[in-house]
Amino acid sequence: MVLRSVQARLRTKRDLMVLDIGGGSAELIVTRGRRTPLVRSVPLGAVRLTEKFLANDPVTVDEYLRLNEEIERVVAGMLKNVRVRDLQLVVSGGTATTAASMLELRSDGGGSTVSVSQLHALELRCLRSTTAQRKNFHGLPPDRADIITAGLAVLLTVASYTGKRSIRLIEGGVRDGVMLSMAEKALRARRRSATMARSKAAARKGR
Repeated sequence: MVLRSVQARLRTKRDLMVLDIGGGSAELIVTRGRRTPLVRSVPLGAVRLTEKFLANDPVTVDEYLRLNEEIERVVAGMLKNVRVRDLQLVVSGGTATTAASMLELRSDGGGSTVSVSQLHALELRCLRSTTAQRKNFHGLPPDRADIITAGLAVLLTVASYTGKRSIRLIEGGVRDGVMLSMAEKALRARRRSATMARSKAAARKGR
């Protein structure tokens, strides 16, 4: 249901890999047609990684190398048995929303497409700055200035592993998809109940 709601939002039936980067964890969902061969939650949240690896301000080279080594290890283990080259990569969550805002991307209602090279340039800009400097960056909420670097590292590692040159950023996250799916399910249940009630009423009148 979550993946179908994302597909509807993107107006596509393509096979998808949806990455939702949160604060404590990242969720990864792969869909192929009606099948969902992979649903995983891993400890790659932007806040968790920042607290564990990025103690200096600005970030040092050694810190960033260790951060990326950890992300690559987790991503490789998670996707080692998944064919990923044919999947469309969609990224949601706070990192995706913030990156789109910083790059001034326009949403078409189903998010926005961005090149990986644009995201690499944004990552480099963040790495070269202090947290205080990033708080003045256009489109970057001050309360995300300290964690955006780690979030971008997760996003770009997954993009690199899957061989993508561009990805789709959508506002909101997996939880929003869950709520939408629940709302759609409730609406269908109400319609079925109303149809059954009308049928019973008609049957009673026909007696």
